[in-house]
Amino acid sequence: MRKTTEKLMAKLPLATGVLTAFFALIYLIFLFLALLGSAELLLRVLLFSAIPFLVVSLGRALIPSPRPKSAGATSRRAQHSFPSRHAFSAFFIAMMAFQFSTVAAYLLLPLSILLSVLRVLLGEHHPRDVIAGAFIGVLSGIFFLTLV
Repeated sequence: MRKTTEKLMAKLPLATGVLTAFFALIYLIFLFLALLGSAELLLRVLLFSAIPFLVVSLGRALIPSPRPKSAGATSRRAQHSFPSRHAFSAFFIAMMAFQFSTVAAYLLLPLSILLSVLRVLLGEHHPRDVIAGAFIGVLSGIFFLTLV
């Protein structure tokens, strides 16, 4: 049983990387779809996705919150994990999907949850980090949908 758990844990970084790349690809597809709509729509999508990302990044810089697996580490990355940008981005992109495809949005939401759980299992975040990131991502996504 222990070896099976160790094997699964060894594959978590790859799974997280694949999901992260998948969400980045989806975001690029949304940018392309927005461009097909109009240059103005593309600018609005870029603006309304960049602002909350910058706010989350600023919050991380201002709120010291060590990562679970980096106890005693002093690097800047090790000291700033709240809120989770992975969770924020995944949930924000899932919410953005409602602008383009409801089916895609409902498929992306469980993948957002999976990515968030993987970040906790890897020791990159505390549960509060991903919950806060998800909450901010959903709220920002709702804000995005009402303005774009």
